[in-house]
Amino acid sequence: LGTVEVRTGHDQFASFDGIAADPSKRFEYGLGSFDLLREVAGTLAASAGRGTTLSLLHSLALPWGTTVVHRAQRSDSRHWARRGEGGVTVMEGEQRTLPDVTVRWSGRPLVLGAIFSSVSGSLRWLQVRQSVTIPVESFLAPQTRVSRLSAIPVTVGATSASGHLAVSASYNRTERRDSLPGSVTDTRTEELTADIARTFDLPRSWRLPGGLRTRITWQQSGTQSYVSNLAAVERRSRLTDNGRRVLTLNAGTDLSGELSFNLQASRVVTFDKNFNRRFTQTLVSAVLNVRFFAGVLR
Repeated sequence: LGTVEVRTGHDQFASFDGIAADPSKRFEYGLGSFDLLREVAGTLAASAGRGTTLSLLHSLALPWGTTVVHRAQRSDSRHWARRGEGGVTVMEGEQRTLPDVTVRWSGRPLVLGAIFSSVSGSLRWLQVRQSVTIPVESFLAPQTRVSRLSAIPVTVGATSASGHLAVSASYNRTERRDSLPGSVTDTRTEELTADIARTFDLPRSWRLPGGLRTRITWQQSGTQSYVSNLAAVERRSRLTDNGRRVLTLNAGTDLSGELSFNLQASRVVTFDKNFNRRFTQTLVSAVLNVRFFAGVLR
């Protein structure tokens, strides 16, 4: 059945304005009912709240280096705010995380065993629902704001049999929908990262203590969001459409036991299609590190 872990938590808080009385020990340590925390020496708190969280974690180890982890969480909260003389606003919120499943695998492939000594990967499926209920003035119905988030991150990595080559890549796609009174906002974010690291052997005639360590990293991210009116579902407006691309090259080696040299070059492109803007940065740096021991300081 694997490992099952259940956690629960409860928190309370209260904030007072312009009060000279000292709270009781029960208030300081959060003992007693919540109504006791909302009032000190006959004065109501300016704001107060409480929350409860319940989470379930299930981990299952399968054959061939596969592990499945499932997590479910539920959180409920209530917040009070004082308004004027005797008026109170109550806001209620809840969050549900279900499903949240992660599958991990690591091992040595049979087909590419001569090339890679180890290969690992993970896949996660996450869905979160959040809602907040806010009361409004007079006879109108309370406003309920609902947010739904869905994410699917994927990561893979491999190391060569000689240990001189390591490759990794990750991709994450996140979709979010915010339902506000009178409108709906859809946001999509994509992130991609690829990394290759390799160590090259240098000629022995150079008499260097180590090899040449190189790394190439590519990062790309983009965000798009649109808002639509409930009265005109077919029409929507673009709020954001921007992103970033980064290419980084890094090479370094040890010249001696006390000297090391590192060369880095990067190109960063930031764009915003909503405002038709593009900004490019190019950076090249060379660093010589010197390490020495000056003796014991007195």
